[in-house]
Order: sequence, then structure tokens, then C-alpha cells
Amino acid sequence: ADRQAAEAKFGFYPDLEALLASLRAAKSIQDWPGYLSLFKPDSKIQAEVLQTLRMALYSTREYNRREVPQGFEKMFFKPDGTLMIATAEDGTVRLQDFKGRQQPKVFSGHEGDVDLDVSPDSRLLATIDQQGTFRLWNLEGKQEEPRQLTDCISGFTYTDLNLSPTGFGVYDRGISFSPDSKKLLAYLQRVTEKGNSSTICLWETGDKPKLLKQEGNFYSISFNSNNQLVVANQSGNTLSLSDYRSRNQLAEFKNFNQAPSGYLAFSPTLSGNLVFSPISPNGEYLAGLFGDDVSIAYFRSLDSEYWKEFKPISRASSIIFDTEGRLIIGQEGEGIISVYDEPYKINDSLSDALEFELKGHQGGIREVISSSSNGRQLASLGDDNTLVWWKLDKKPLEELELIPNLKSISISPDGKQLAVVGSDDTIRRLDLTGKVLKRFPDIKITIRQIIFNPDGTQLAGVGKDNRIRLLDLNGNQLYKSKNFNKTISQLLFSPDGTQLLVVENDSTVYPQGYDDKNTSTLHRLNLNSKIWKTEPKLWGEIAFSSDGKLLVAQNALPDHYVERGNIFLKELESGEELVKFKSAKYGFDSIGFSTQGGLVVSAERRYLEDNGSHMEEKGYTYVWDMSGKLLTAFKDGHQSKVNESTVDVSTVTSISLSADGSLLATLDTSGNAKLWRIGGLDELIVKGCNWVRDYLETNPNLDESDRNLCKN
Repeated sequence: ADRQAAEAKFGFYPDLEALLASLRAAKSIQDWPGYLSLFKPDSKIQAEVLQTLRMALYSTREYNRREVPQGFEKMFFKPDGTLMIATAEDGTVRLQDFKGRQQPKVFSGHEGDVDLDVSPDSRLLATIDQQGTFRLWNLEGKQEEPRQLTDCISGFTYTDLNLSPTGFGVYDRGISFSPDSKKLLAYLQRVTEKGNSSTICLWETGDKPKLLKQEGNFYSISFNSNNQLVVANQSGNTLSLSDYRSRNQLAEFKNFNQAPSGYLAFSPTLSGNLVFSPISPNGEYLAGLFGDDVSIAYFRSLDSEYWKEFKPISRASSIIFDTEGRLIIGQEGEGIISVYDEPYKINDSLSDALEFELKGHQGGIREVISSSSNGRQLASLGDDNTLVWWKLDKKPLEELELIPNLKSISISPDGKQLAVVGSDDTIRRLDLTGKVLKRFPDIKITIRQIIFNPDGTQLAGVGKDNRIRLLDLNGNQLYKSKNFNKTISQLLFSPDGTQLLVVENDSTVYPQGYDDKNTSTLHRLNLNSKIWKTEPKLWGEIAFSSDGKLLVAQNALPDHYVERGNIFLKELESGEELVKFKSAKYGFDSIGFSTQGGLVVSAERRYLEDNGSHMEEKGYTYVWDMSGKLLTAFKDGHQSKVNESTVDVSTVTSISLSADGSLLATLDTSGNAKLWRIGGLDELIVKGCNWVRDYLETNPNLDESDRNLCKN
């Protein structure tokens, strides 16, 4: 029931709820009383629990959540990646960590409401009260008196113009540091009898802060990634951006009132916000967020000439760029955070750049912040009065061993042994450290490929003579097939061990096109009768589904540019497409399946990219569940050799998985095999508990049984 509850929560509930439900199911199996062993869930249910826990753990990005504390003003990341919270009550500012533990320093002396900001390097705290008194505090070292900045704004009290009898008052105000923490901005916009009035205060922080002040109207103001203070103003139907200090124009966009979504009228009561991407080889980009009842964000390069070139994103309530230029949008009303990777490469719909979505709030997203100092992290504030801490990096696999000088490798179904063919053509059985358990010295023919059968009692191998041989675990030959005319590219046992499938072809596993010259022939051997049966031609790599149906995995054809890099999993007999696995840039060179474990592992085709100083090798190994959900992606360390005039690309030629999917082996063209721990039940419970431990300790709304779930 807990497993089913976990699966029902995927994609619809916060990640932590799905992970907790899957941990409950896994712990119930792990802690099953010995005296009830006759009633323990069968192997099929245990495998399903393992799959669900694995999917929940590897796909969970939500790290912790809590209610917004009283007096909440701001959340920020410290340089070490710790998420902190600043509160202000009765003119006093206090800091606490995400668990609610108060920090010893207290920042007092203001009157009434306080606005504040923390510098990006987390060294300085700036505070402003209703009287317009500015103070700059040092967050490092001992408690000390703040530097009181020269007051430049009086009457900082916010006014709701809808409730003002005169219609006059303050409608927007703000305070922020520059990205390098060396400048501090405060601004105020108000409506007076004489019209709109704006005040800008800009300090250069240091031992003796320097103040610049200017009165004048502006539409929006923000620091760009180059630490310039940029002012946006509208004149007619033109939006212009200029450097506040030098007055130099940085960009101008025509037809501003003819935005793609329709006419936008910017009244004094409708505020706007502009954010700038980090400077990159692709130039600087601008995102604008404008809203009344339904917000619309716009995204485009500063090199654009017309506003109509900007891409609209509807129902946006928060918008930022992270340090690597990813665009992050918090949506209004639906509690979704959308992360767009390299959106500047997309010419058409911005949705093509969507990396993933985060769902952890009920209602809209008020604010999102990011950090990359200790991995990719986000924190979000929702209309549901909840703060959520997200850790976005894919969870790495544990690398176990490197075993060199191999031609073939197969993991035993129980994940405890390896069958290998060495570069010296010797067949061996090894333990997981590479220690030899058994050599097969009596095999006189060179074996190119070897695999375990489903119960781990036999091996099947392909000889250099293109014959198939069955061996016991001591190397004794049990069967030898006829001689095949073409190259054998794949061996596969059926899940029940009654059939051996052989793929015979002249080409690579993933041919570049589909025609009679590069298709493959499938042969089936009935292991009881030893009778062979030949199937129609196919192309791709075959696998079995959990219900015993034969599947085929195929790369997209070269002329299908839109689908390039995707893998299509189909039923072999009907040709029906079941799943599309997305993410690779140029396609995959090798793929492996764990039917029982519900996993697909694929090695991306390697490619070299010029990063400006040298050629850098790109390419990942991806771990998916059978539904097409990406669990993790990692650099597998199979490195190419780059010489002065040639590139010897190291391709992953073989992937092997244990029956339950807990262990992975990758083998490259250089003969190097690597072992990786994906995780069995016990390992995944430990990892899952480590992930949720802080949440279990601090969340006041959990049942006591959940709070004790990971003890001991």
C-alpha cells in the first residue's frame, strides 16, 4: 500500500511525500519479523518496492520544507551552500538556519517595519526602516555597531494607493546589493500632487560608503551581471535601458506596447521587474516580468531591436537567472517552478529548452533564489506560506572498481560475480573487487562476448568462429551451435531461461539508416529442444519486458533532426512505440536493460567540443526507469585520447546490469570496465534516510511513526 501511495504521488505531490511513502514500504520489508516469514511479500512485490524506492530517491529534488517563520523578510544562501532566513520584528532583525536555530547576532535599533537585503557574499546586511534610516551590518566576526549610512530617503512607509483618500503615497520600494557585493541600491517610487516621483540611492560599500542620489522617474531598476545599475524607462512605444552612472544607453526595444501577448499599458500602479543573465559567450540576456492579474514574462537577448522578438511566458510570478544562465520561472497559481537550460539556443518555443519542473507548493510562487556554491540549489517561497529547499544535482552513482584489459563483461543475476573475457582471450569469473574466482583454461577458441543466464548457473559465449557456446561455471562446454555467417552483435536470454536470442548483422548495433544492407536477423534457440528459429529482420537492440514480450530499442534515424538523440522503445512484433527516452545530443552507442529492476541504462555517443582553450570531451551515461523517467546522468570517466592530429574516441561498447538493477558495469573500446553501485534495498534505504533526515527532525506536522522511520 505504501508503494502504491508513493507511485500515486509522483508528479502530483511534493517529492518528499513520495520518498517517505516509498521508504515506509521498503522499511516494512527490511524489518519484516522472522516469525512471519511465511507471510512476507513475494519476490515480485519486493522488486516493485525496490523499483519505487529507487525512482523516488533518484528523482527527488526537494530537500526540506518548512512554514514561513513569523516576521519573515528574506532567505539567502551562504557561500558554503547553507540556506538561511532573516526575520524582522519590532525594528530588530534576526537570522536563523532552515531548521529554525537562531544565530547569536541580533541587529536592532530601527523603528517600525524594516526592509533588508544580504550581500551575495553573505558578509553584509543592509537594513532600512520607515523613517528612511539605513544601516550596514557586518555578518562576519563579533557583534559590532553598524555603519549608519547617510539617509537619502524619508518616509519609506509603503502606502496602499487603493486605500489612500488622496491617491498619493508610496507604491514601490526596494533594496538590493550588486552581484559583487560592492554596491548597495535603495529606491522608492511614489505618487504626489505633482505626479510620479522616484528616488534612487546608490552607495559604494567599503570602509567609507559613498552616496550618490538622484531624483527622477524610471520604469524599473536592477543590477546586471556586470555590476552596472541599469535603469529602464519607457518613452512612447520604446523601452530603453541605460547605465545609471554614465547615462550611456545599453539597449533599446521598439514597439514596446505591441508585445506578442497584446498591448501592455504600464501605469504607475503596475510595477515591472527586469533581471539580467550572467555574461556568457552568447552575450547578455534580459528577462522582464510584468503583471496585473495574470503575469507575463519576456525573454530575449539585449541585441534585439524590437520588443516583438521577445518570447512570452504566461502566468509567471517570479523570474531569475542562475549563475550559469539558466532561466528559472516561478508560476502563478499552480505552484510550479520551471527551469530552462540554455534558453538562448532556442529559436522557436521556449518550452523546447525546459530542463525540468519542480512541484512543491500549493498556489503561486512568490520568490525563487539560487546558489551554485555547493551544487545547484534553489529555495522558493509560495503563496501557501511555505519555504522549500531544493537540491538539483543528479545523485551520483558510487564507483566501485576499474578492471582493465577486457573484451566482455557480464554481471551475475545476484550481483555478486562477474564473467569476463580478457584481452588475452582468457575467460574468468571474478568477485566485485576483480579477484579471480575461476579461470577457464580449457576453452580453445577465442570468445568475444559472454553473458550469464537468468539463474546464474550457466554462461553463453560468442566465439571468433561465430558459434554460440553454453558453459557451466567451471568452463565445461554444454552446447555448441552451428556456424553463423555474419557478426553476432547481441546475446540475450529470455527471463525464464528457456530461450537464447542471437542478433546477427553486418553493421553496428545502431545502424545509421534503415535499409536491407544494415538490418539484423534475430535467431531463437529453444534451450530444451536445441531447435533454432529465425525471425524477420530488425534493427536496434533487443530486450524483454517484464511480462515476457520482446522489445527493440532504436536511435532516431539521421534525417529525423527533431528526434535526434532520442531512443525509441517499441514492441518488436507490433512496432508500437512504448517509450521515448530523451536527452542525448547525438544518440547512444550502447544500451543495457534490467527487466526485473525496471531500468534502462544508455551511454551517449561521445563528442568533442571546443571550449575556447582546448577540446573538451562531452557525453554522459543515463539511467532511466522503464517509463522513460530519467533517474540520473553521470560522466562515466571513459576518456578519449586526443593527439595532435587525431582523436581516439573511447566509446562505451557494452553495458551490463544485475537482475535487480543494483549493480552496473560499463566497458569501453580501450578495454576498461567500470563498476557502479546503483543500489539495492539496503543501500537505497540508507541514502533515502540521509536525504530526509533533516525534514524528519524539524517538520512539526509529521506522525511520530514517520519521525522515527530512519532511527537506527
